[in-house]
Amino acid sequence: MILSHSSVQFSSPLPPPAILSAYNEAIPGLAGEIVSLIAQQTAHRQAQEKKELEANISFYQAEFAEARIGQVCALVIALSFLAGGLYVVLHGQPWPGAFIGSSGIVGLVAAFIKGRKE
Repeated sequence: MILSHSSVQFSSPLPPPAILSAYNEAIPGLAGEIVSLIAQQTAHRQAQEKKELEANISFYQAEFAEARIGQVCALVIALSFLAGGLYVVLHGQPWPGAFIGSSGIVGLVAAFIKGRKE
């Protein structure tokens, strides 16, 4: 008893011409339909990938804008604490002024370090 087994593999979504012609012999016009379906599926997949890419770009642009706004707010807060501390120092209270001026900056540095770790 002799057994024989053959296998055909292809990595393209489109079958080799010999297989397409066999489909066409079995059912006339089937090869054209298969090619058309593969073209439609390819176009659909490319459209989905493009939408995903555009969504990712929009997300990262929004995230970047939020980060920039946070940095500007942090700068305003730090300058406010420094100005307040300087005001208190100039009105005869060096220790409280130094505490006020440095506490704002220490708080921002701590928040920055904590945010980087996450």
